[in-house]
Amino acid sequence: MKPLHLVVFLALVSATAALGQAVDPPLDFSLSFGPAGIPVPARQGAIAMVVRANRWTEVKEPFIVRLTVPPEIEITSHCEGDVTYDAATRVLTWAGLLDDPTIATKSCPITFRIAPLLPPGTIYTLKATLSTTSPDANPSNNTASTYGVAYAAADIGLTVSADPVRLKPGSTITYTFRVTNRGPDEGHSVVLTEQLSPDVDFISFEQIDGPPAVIDATPKQGGATCSPPRCGNYVQANLGLLANGDRATYRLVVRVKPSVEAAIIRASATVETTSLDLLPGDNSRDVVVFAGPNADLALAESRGKDAAGGLIPITMEVSNYGPDPVNSVKVSHTLQTRDSRYDFVQNVRLLSATPSQGACAAAEGFYPIGSPSPPPIWTLECTLGSLAPGGRATITLIVERTEQAGRFTHSANVTPDQNDPNPTNNGSQANLETPPPRTRPVRR
Repeated sequence: MKPLHLVVFLALVSATAALGQAVDPPLDFSLSFGPAGIPVPARQGAIAMVVRANRWTEVKEPFIVRLTVPPEIEITSHCEGDVTYDAATRVLTWAGLLDDPTIATKSCPITFRIAPLLPPGTIYTLKATLSTTSPDANPSNNTASTYGVAYAAADIGLTVSADPVRLKPGSTITYTFRVTNRGPDEGHSVVLTEQLSPDVDFISFEQIDGPPAVIDATPKQGGATCSPPRCGNYVQANLGLLANGDRATYRLVVRVKPSVEAAIIRASATVETTSLDLLPGDNSRDVVVFAGPNADLALAESRGKDAAGGLIPITMEVSNYGPDPVNSVKVSHTLQTRDSRYDFVQNVRLLSATPSQGACAAAEGFYPIGSPSPPPIWTLECTLGSLAPGGRATITLIVERTEQAGRFTHSANVTPDQNDPNPTNNGSQANLETPPPRTRPVRR
């Protein structure tokens, strides 16, 4: 024989169906954990308790959630409303209402602090139960559990230096890597990886100081599918545990391949840890070394005597102080106004450029785009070809101006195709003042 309440329910359903009306399913309340969407510092956490019903109802549905707080964590904040915490039983109680007639969901974000002495790797569990006043068609989903792992928090950093930063092919480069831990906790499973440039041959990789590490001094080859920094050839040092305040130093020696004519040698190093890194921005470093011929190029310019017709001659001299020859010398020029009161392109222009060797392209004048409107600029490129040690080449520029006064700046820069040990003398700048037109006094 069927229970009386089920018979009544079936009778109501039959009667409603007979009238052609839709039947709402029985209420099903559920409880789950979800992301809180709240940023938290290291060794802290955030999570949200979420109460749902399978459908909305115009009747306010009360509920109670009880969260068991493990001793490994401490609740630091929670949602507003009827929330209490019993320190003796370590139970947080949240009483609420599903009172929105269109959304049958309610959430309560909480934040917590992980015990400072909790060993990294410890798993903690949060468990909550839901109870409601209205009948629940499926009480099996009224209990929810979630877990987390206590991570160590440490600022693991990396610095890299190279000696020298300019060298010839066939020479050796010595890289120094320093891994540090600024705390507050230990760095666990710390690994230093250095990706080797394809333009160098490996010589050695060793530890200089710090806690003992496992050095993998045989270069490894990354596969067809790889994730940086384990691409191409690389070497590694497994530091394991790096305590707060500790540091470790490593030295890598490589030789630039003799077949390299001129190249930029890039060393990419990365330090990784399973601890929560508070400042991950200092975990990777790139160091650039220039390999190739070595020549000190210098550029100087002088203004000659103004000629008739508003012509201003400028002579630039490019010198190679050696010790090696330069295969390709390029000089770039710009001419721009320092006084926005004048129409620069119409009043002043680069009329011609005559090099003692090589060739110069035609000068171009343009208006840069920006706000506020920047002044117009003339640009010019010259290619002088090779220059032997002790050699010199000149470029004679003619700047044409009108009789209207103005202030202009001519800038030039020489660029070699190899190392320049003294780049500070590669550029030059001259300020040009054009006098206002002379006016004769009016005789009366």
